[in-house]
Amino acid sequence: MNEQQDIRLLLVDDAELFRTGLRGILESESGLTVVDVAETDQSAVALCRETLPDAAIVAWDARSFCARDTVARLQYARPQMRVLVLAAFADESVLRAAFTSGASGLTAKSATREQLVADLRRLCSGRLVIPEAVLRAVMADYLARKPMRRDRGEGLTAREQEVLRHLSTGASNREISAALCISPNTVQNHVVNILRKLGLENRAQATAYAVRRSLTASAGNGERAGAARE
Repeated sequence: MNEQQDIRLLLVDDAELFRTGLRGILESESGLTVVDVAETDQSAVALCRETLPDAAIVAWDARSFCARDTVARLQYARPQMRVLVLAAFADESVLRAAFTSGASGLTAKSATREQLVADLRRLCSGRLVIPEAVLRAVMADYLARKPMRRDRGEGLTAREQEVLRHLSTGASNREISAALCISPNTVQNHVVNILRKLGLENRAQATAYAVRRSLTASAGNGERAGAARE
């Protein structure tokens, strides 16, 4: 989205005190606008269709609704909207469940105000948001389970290896499209092929693979290799 435009947010949490505090924090930040808050999954979906937010923040630990189902319903109601999950305990299992449901980001409730705001801006710029500790755990698990092979790239074409290098920085499809001068649809096709050929499930695992094989952007063109955070 255009960085000059306000980011319109929908908050979804069944804890009134937390909703109120979070709304106050976000509305004090330049460029962030809370269009409404919801305390149930039904009201969240209805408000999503009514207010057309750019992003929704969903409490993963809500007691009165299933956050996993709520994320899926919100994504179905407004596919172009980004969803950031807030979890009291952010780990690999929460990451897997949240991203499978359609979320694009995960932030721990213990994060600082500055980190939450930075995560929201990154999320709405098209990037994935994953806590560094969780990403390290995903990478460690992948490295432990996936035996090293001799061939770098596992049969990837030269273009697919270029896309993989950019994936390792956490770049979105649109950013990769601009960097490689190809369409976003072509990038998406390459990403699908990369995951299929490497037997991976998601972009986080692709990042772990790239780091392990030294197929990161830093190895390819001097850019800094990174993960979902800059």
